[in-house]
Amino acid sequence: MAAQSGVQIKWCTVTCGTCTYTLPNRYQEICPIGKGTFSAVIRAKDTETGQSVAIIKLFRPFHNPDRAKQTYRELKLLMYLYHPDIDIIQLYNVFTPEKNVDDFSTLYFVFNFVDYNLRQVIKRDKPFSEDHIKQIICSLLRALKYIHSAGIIQRDLKPENIGIDQDSNVAIKLILLKPIFPGEGHLDQLDKIFDIIGTPDITTLHELATEEAREYISRLKPKPKQDFNRLFGFQYDSATNERISGVLPKDVDLLDRLLSFDPRRRPTAQEALTIIWKMVQDFVPPQFRINDNPNPIHETKR
Repeated sequence: MAAQSGVQIKWCTVTCGTCTYTLPNRYQEICPIGKGTFSAVIRAKDTETGQSVAIIKLFRPFHNPDRAKQTYRELKLLMYLYHPDIDIIQLYNVFTPEKNVDDFSTLYFVFNFVDYNLRQVIKRDKPFSEDHIKQIICSLLRALKYIHSAGIIQRDLKPENIGIDQDSNVAIKLILLKPIFPGEGHLDQLDKIFDIIGTPDITTLHELATEEAREYISRLKPKPKQDFNRLFGFQYDSATNERISGVLPKDVDLLDRLLSFDPRRRPTAQEALTIIWKMVQDFVPPQFRINDNPNPIHETKR
């Protein structure tokens, strides 16, 4: 594992942030990006290709059988979905400094480095144009179509886990598993979802929900669906009556379908892509920057 194709790899051990890494010498100019419960991430320069890369060190990937299965599943998933022309994170390399199976306890993944994540872009002072937003959505749908074509469901599509560079190329991250509506548990997450889309009716519950979920939802106080036109439709300045935000009614309708509790009402990635593509096929996104220090540590930790 410490060598590839008969070539002896030279290693170096460095401390970056609060974590120690043992890396092939080809990876230089190390700087920290973030650290979580199961992994730590650094940025490095691959001196063999000249590219900036993100290196993830997995903590105790074989700690127990479940963790080992998860590690294996994620690796196979990343290898299976690799495609240089698709808007998902690209796995460039996998390595371990251990020389035999008995000592094998450390695992590193090397990915393409992406300047920002979508949350950082959304929080910046200058908003994107409507066409620019649709172009980004189009790229995401293209990636989802590819993922779905492999029989894989992406449960983690949220701004923090969508990389984006200054040319608006996106990269969906496939490892981190966090809910889009963060709650204290899966039942609390349902409450947060129903705050927006309303409580599903009894017929839908009996057709779709598990017995546990059906019983829990039936005991909840019914919540009305929020007015999506008020949330997402055109908003006007009260003084000048000029449009200041919002999207067209047909776009509100698409959002309504995408956020439906009933998956039978939701368009597939292919159907949604067909709708969006017609709107943006001639749009060329402008370059942008957030600041001079992409992916600052404090922002990544947030």
